[in-house]
Amino acid sequence: MTIKIKKKISIISLSAAITLILFFITDIFFSNFISKNDYFAACYQRDEDFYFLKSNCEAYEKYASNNYKIITNNFGMRVSEKNTNNKNKKNYFFVGDSQVYGIGLEYKDTFVGILEKNYEEYNFYNLALPSYSPTVYYYKINKFIELLKPEKIFILIDLTDIYDETYRWKISNTNGTPYLIDKKKKNNEISLDKTFSSKIDKFKDKNFKGTKIISFHLRESLRALKRKIFVSKKEKINLQKKVQKTEVGKITYQKLPIDRDINLMKLNLENKIIEISNLKEKHNFDLYLITLPYPETLEYGQNEFNWENFIFDLCKKSSCEKHISLFPVFSKAKTKEDNWLNKYFINNDFHPNKNGHYLIYNEIKKIFKN
Repeated sequence: MTIKIKKKISIISLSAAITLILFFITDIFFSNFISKNDYFAACYQRDEDFYFLKSNCEAYEKYASNNYKIITNNFGMRVSEKNTNNKNKKNYFFVGDSQVYGIGLEYKDTFVGILEKNYEEYNFYNLALPSYSPTVYYYKINKFIELLKPEKIFILIDLTDIYDETYRWKISNTNGTPYLIDKKKKNNEISLDKTFSSKIDKFKDKNFKGTKIISFHLRESLRALKRKIFVSKKEKINLQKKVQKTEVGKITYQKLPIDRDINLMKLNLENKIIEISNLKEKHNFDLYLITLPYPETLEYGQNEFNWENFIFDLCKKSSCEKHISLFPVFSKAKTKEDNWLNKYFINNDFHPNKNGHYLIYNEIKKIFKN
């Protein structure tokens, strides 16, 4: 090897080393002085045994292999990137757990995000978070109702609510804040803590956010390309041909275990929704209850416990303005589509995907036309 070639290699190596050093110095500056949030620690915050979203946060979450961005407003509610609420507009609340929150999806692809895009004359506030129940719904509504004065409140009552209202959430007698009954199950869908095994891990997490963001987007681009090249249409269909049975979903078509009291669960859920409806007299809002079927409910029916009829009756008891049942539209989609499970739900899951949220949007938007 000649001296000239050796000199060129040395220059290239030196340039590469300087570039890397400058990149990492820039990343440390970006991580500590520009980026306000850890994009991969999510926006969750815990106060004792209650969890909620941080205010004015930007982060990434992952669910069912889907990575998606979370942005919150100054109230700690999930919003779109171009959220511009106006004091002169009418306010609508959307309340629920993971389906309303839009788990697994970009906000623009959720039914609340789609409503926000197409009905700019209203302000939409999303009070939902995964694994909340009516006890927390009441708490969140009460927290913001005086400040934001909603004209309409939409509550999507999920099948998990009938369990969670009795076996997951209670209200503190001291400060009125909800708390988790089982401390070992603080959140069964999203990790709320980001723990570190060493000081080196802490240093990397604090100082190399830019590197992590670039790596994240590069990795996701390569995964998308791999799926596009190697996963055939037939394989995608076969991925979700069988409907997954869940412990909570079985309630509609199988008898419950002896240690689960269905009458107690129904009563607790009813009482809390009626308690929310009692706020109408003072705050003058219209209440809407929404029911969304699980894939297994569509597949195996409701002979043991008719969830749809239960919410319909609850609407009457709570004097709600309207019961918006999503059973008919999803049942119709199931009949028309051989690959309905893959088309409308996240991978072998009970959470609707982008197409499923459009079905929900198309039903709820009918309220806006009246």
